[in-house]
Amino acid sequence: MPRTAEAAPQTLPRQPPQAPSPGVFSRVLARWRRRRRPSPPPCPWPAYWATGLVLLLLTNGILLALGRPLLPEGMPRFWDGSLASETNSQHFLDWYSLLHLVYGLIWAGILWLTSRHWPLGWLLVVALVAAAGWEVAENTPFMIARYGTSGADPSYGGDTLLNATGDMLCVVAGCWLGFRLGWKRALALGLAIEVALAFIIHDSLAIGTIMLLHPLEAVRAWRMSAA
Repeated sequence: MPRTAEAAPQTLPRQPPQAPSPGVFSRVLARWRRRRRPSPPPCPWPAYWATGLVLLLLTNGILLALGRPLLPEGMPRFWDGSLASETNSQHFLDWYSLLHLVYGLIWAGILWLTSRHWPLGWLLVVALVAAAGWEVAENTPFMIARYGTSGADPSYGGDTLLNATGDMLCVVAGCWLGFRLGWKRALALGLAIEVALAFIIHDSLAIGTIMLLHPLEAVRAWRMSAA
């Protein structure tokens, strides 16, 4: 019988290595980006300034209705570095203004993830709205009492309109810095401010948030020792 040639071994096509499946956060972020909200039309910068001024006036009007004074007693100052005193949160800027700067950096990160296709002016307006909401919330009677019992400042009685305006502008400045610096440098700046304030005034945005949610006696005593 004639010898038949042996069949050549069949080679299977090599499958490319499968990429690891994305995590839950990556899938949610990708889905959000596909559904991203339409961008508002860009406006000239005077329109953004006018919108910001209206928001500041509206917020100050609400604070006036809550019984907050316009100016501190005595001569208003641009900076007040005293702690746990009646002048704290009364002048234009103080140590806690830096916490609002960090808050603005956080909002820059949130807006970068969700709405970075928006014009920068509208992003800053959103940050100002968030800052206004914070100022109104922290000047309600409940929050004023909560700040006092958390040990941040037992003499705290609320902000003046001058101080609230400075704090809101710090939030906007922090948001603007976040977009200018990029997320790595903005994160480094925020962490540096948090650590510095923890050493200087025994407080920070993270510490204050924890104490507002669940006051700890040891942390309260440590905070009051900075006075």
